[in-house]
Formats: sequence, C-alpha cells, structure tokens
Amino acid sequence: FVSGSLSAHECCAVAAHKARKDALVKHHRDLASDFAEKDAAATCGRTAPLGYDKVGRAYFRFQSDPSSLFIADSQGSTQVAEKRWHRFVKEEDIACIIACLGEEAPAEELRARYPEAAKLVRNQQWKDIIQKRTFDIKNVSTEDDCEEKAATLGATDATGAVPMDVDGDAPTSNSADNAKSDSEEKEEDLNVNLLDPTEKPYVPGEDILVESATGKLLWDASVIAVSKDRSTDQVNGYRVHYKEWSSRFDEWVDILRVVEPSEYNIEVQTELLDEYFDTRGDGVPSSLEGMVA
Repeated sequence: FVSGSLSAHECCAVAAHKARKDALVKHHRDLASDFAEKDAAATCGRTAPLGYDKVGRAYFRFQSDPSSLFIADSQGSTQVAEKRWHRFVKEEDIACIIACLGEEAPAEELRARYPEAAKLVRNQQWKDIIQKRTFDIKNVSTEDDCEEKAATLGATDATGAVPMDVDGDAPTSNSADNAKSDSEEKEEDLNVNLLDPTEKPYVPGEDILVESATGKLLWDASVIAVSKDRSTDQVNGYRVHYKEWSSRFDEWVDILRVVEPSEYNIEVQTELLDEYFDTRGDGVPSSLEGMVA
C-alpha cells in the first residue's frame, strides 16, 4: 500500500538518484583534476606531496625515482632537519603501506601511482612475500610432499624396525639411560618433555604438538614449512597446520612452542585438557539446561 501520489514518489526517487550521480561524478572529476595537477607539477620539477595521512606524514613520488615511495614524518615543518625521510623501493613494502592505510588518504592516490603494488594488495600476495623474505623460507612443501615425507618417516623395513639416520652426534647408551632417568624424575612435575629443537629440527610433514599462546594447552599439529636464520642457518621458526582446523589458522610459531608428540607429552596434553575443562565447570548455565531447540 502506497500513500500519496505515485508520480510524486517517482519524482522524489529520480531527484535522489540524480543527486547521488552528480555527487559521484564531481568526486571523480576532482580526483582527475588533482591527479593531472600533480602530474604537471612533477613534470615541471615542482615536487608536490601525493597526500597526507591522519598523523601528518607526507607521501612523495619523485620524478628522478618514480618506482620508489618516499615518506616524510612531519607535515608543515619549516626546518629540514626536523623531517625524517623513509624510502620504500620494493613493491611488497609499498603494498603493505597501501593496505595499512585502507580507505584513508592518500591510499587511492598510491594505488593509482603504483599499480603493481596495488595488484599485490588486491590479490593478498604482499603478506606472503614479506613473510617469506622475513623468515627466509628455504622450501614450502605442498600437501602431497608432506604426505610422502610422513609416509617415508613412518615406513618400516622387513624386520619391523623404523629406518633411522645415524650420525656422529647420536647419543650413546649411557646418555640415553641418563635422559630416561631425568624424564622419570620430571614426571611428577607434569612438565612437557622438551627437546633441543636446534639439534634435530622437525621437517615438513612431521607431526608435532604446539603449545598454546597462553601456555595452558597443547594442540595437535603438523609442520608445513621451516624458517632458518640467514646468518647461522639455524632453525628459528615453524609454520604449522593445526589438525582438524581450517588452513586459514596456519601460523608461524617459535621453536620453543613446538614439542615432539611423545607418549609422555601426549599424556601431559590429556591432563592439561582435563584440567582446563575442570576449571570451566559444567559449561552450560543452570538457567539454560532445560532449553530445547
């Protein structure tokens, strides 16, 4: 049911649509005019900032180095010594800045000036590039590679023994007995049996236990990538996939949060989980116990 004249409603709708269209056209004309003005200024040698963010940082693109982005920390400063300049050359770094700006100024200007960086933002590729560069990932195995390596690790020979690589640093029988006695002494303390991760790093596809961020639980996971320090070539992180969880929860964790899924550690995991549920109580408030769907 519509009250009033239909022609009046139609006129109001047409007028509102025309107003929105005019406002949108004016906005794009202003952007095009500003873009042309900055292009002309750069061509003539006059350096004008691409814009300012909400904290006053100025963004510049110089004609002598058009592929780089320059950022000055201060706005409207009269002394050059007060300004701190930052130069960003790599496309993934510029894409990170655009993504952090979001819809704020001058993000739209940066997307127009640096199309390759804008493409990385649209495809969400800049995060992977920076992450790989930061952690110096040597090899990211696919799921098929992980399954193949896991099958190799779990394979047995004709005698039923699991094949192992023995090197010069393998522990002797005496050291193994000492380690066993130490673990028995710590059993009462309910501590996770940690190994030195730098001596025998985990490989992609290997099952592990990951300590939660709070340190109160242990999660079942598997290694999907290994990060190594560039200078020492020592393992400094693992990318893990939590079992029965979506791959969007995959994350990089410190080596100190990763432990082997030994029999003792699995027992600790179960006891920590039971303790966690005990502290939460019954879980369902008494007022909701009688509720049915």
